[in-house]
Parts: sequence; C-alpha cells; structure tokens
Amino acid sequence: ENKDEDVLFEVRAQYSKHVEIDPEDAPGKKGWKKFAKGPLRLQRHKENGKCRMLMRDSIGKFMLNLPITHGMKFNGRRGQGKASDRGYITFTSAKNESEMELYMLT
Repeated sequence: ENKDEDVLFEVRAQYSKHVEIDPEDAPGKKGWKKFAKGPLRLQRHKENGKCRMLMRDSIGKFMLNLPITHGMKFNGRRGQGKASDRGYITFTSAKNESEMELYMLT
C-alpha cells in the first residue's frame, strides 16, 4: 500500500477496454475485451490531492492505474440483482495527447 495516499473507495470489479477486435479480418471493428478482475481502489494523494483508479492482481502487479482528471465523464447503469443483469460504469481516459480510450467496469 502507498502511505502517501488515502483509499477513498474499494470494490471488487472487472475492467474491460473497447479495442479493435481482429485487425486482420475486420479492420476498424471494435468490441469489449475483458482484462483484470480484482479489488478496484480510488485513491487520493495526501499532499497534492490528485486521485487515481488502481487495480492490482493477486501478486501485486498493476493491472489498471489511471489518473482521475477534471472533465472525465462516467456513465453507468445499476444492475437488477441478477448475475446476468449486472450494472456497469463506462468512462474515457486519455491514452496520450490525441487519443482517448473507452473503459467499462462491471
């Protein structure tokens, strides 16, 4: 754990990213690719107040480490209690200065 940051929220989640599915057979076609599953934490730095979203695997390797910035838009839907009808949150994050990436948390 990082002693310079406070954990604001923690929940078990899985993250997916909207990526190109098969660049050779269907160039430009995108879909959701599942990545890590585990504890998702929202943390805030004690001195500078910057926040980030953090997920590690069972051995401590970073699976997701994204800054939470002003202007990020989060959209979601609450689940109905059935495993087949889980809620989700989608959001975008800057990949670099000119590209954005679309993520989903379930």
